[in-house]
Amino acid sequence: MTHQANTARLAPKPYKPVRHLRAARPPQGAPFPVTVEISDAFPLEDSHDWACAMRIVGLDPGHRAEHGRAFFGVDPMQAIEHALFIAHLELERVTEKLGLEFAAGGPYVPATLFRRPGDGGHQS
Repeated sequence: MTHQANTARLAPKPYKPVRHLRAARPPQGAPFPVTVEISDAFPLEDSHDWACAMRIVGLDPGHRAEHGRAFFGVDPMQAIEHALFIAHLELERVTEKLGLEFAAGGPYVPATLFRRPGDGGHQS
């Protein structure tokens, strides 16, 4: 088991769902939900660093782990930023294949990470 997985076991539960999507073009079968979940940031023992666990539920068996993976930072904000950045990259990787959409409707466009569902433009 990796350091990320071991550390994620220490994360506070429950994880918080932070993005609800739907795979509209799954390779087989009906559309299915995809949810990004993160833990609260937590301090690492014997360190000044922090961690935040993240998992993407619904993509593949590697992301269905109970604890997800931990991402690290010098403070809580940096740990959360790292977790969300990796979530963004992983969603970007599968968007074309699965046709990800916001669960409430509208296409999910990874290049517009901070856009609102239904908003066609980028936010500054």
